[in-house]
Amino acid sequence: MRTEWLTRDQVAELLQVSESTVRRWTSQGVLPAYRFAGVVRYRRDDVEAMARPVRPGSAPPDQAKPPG
Repeated sequence: MRTEWLTRDQVAELLQVSESTVRRWTSQGVLPAYRFAGVVRYRRDDVEAMARPVRPGSAPPDQAKPPG
């Protein structure tokens, strides 16, 4: 199976987030990136692996409802 490589713009569009979010995830190590001759690319498999089902009560702390 061949690896499909995506640009930052393609990742942002696929996940419906901004390019700065993709950059942040990359710098935080959340999303692996690969550099080829100065050009950054992402493996589609790595991007798709980020998707996880959301279960009730499992929202990350920064997305939880504020108290009150």
